[in-house]
Amino acid sequence: MNGGTTTASHQTSAGLMHARHGFSMTELVVSLAVIGVISSIAVTNMGGSYGVSKEIIAREKLELLNSAVHRHNFANRPFTPYEPTLSTSASDEVQIVQTLTNPDLGSVGAPYIYSTYKPQPSSVTDDYRITWTGRVFKLLEPGQSGTGLEVPFDGSDTITP
Repeated sequence: MNGGTTTASHQTSAGLMHARHGFSMTELVVSLAVIGVISSIAVTNMGGSYGVSKEIIAREKLELLNSAVHRHNFANRPFTPYEPTLSTSASDEVQIVQTLTNPDLGSVGAPYIYSTYKPQPSSVTDDYRITWTGRVFKLLEPGQSGTGLEVPFDGSDTITP
């Protein structure tokens, strides 16, 4: 009995399966092809969301500024509505942001927005920009002309990138 029995891994001539270790080259190629197709679909879908995420960040920054203006106006004398200047320096926007961030300018409850916020003016039509309308801030999207505070996406308006 012990002379005639062998294990299944050694009995290939009798028609039993040989124990395999690893993957065949065909299995590896098919697996890599499937992974490639799935990743190409995922990358294509995520590529379109990058532009949308930039818009969301710009709108969040706009909402942050308008909320700060609202809190300032509630605690102090409101910013006087006026017709904004058509300058290319964004001086109106910079002055309002300085009022919102600086507690030394006499605003009760200041700062209304984090004091490290130091936006830069921009008139580049490829940028998202935030402009002052005389009452609130408004978002200028890429392609729209006008000057406003640039919305960078690297954090350079609050910290050193």
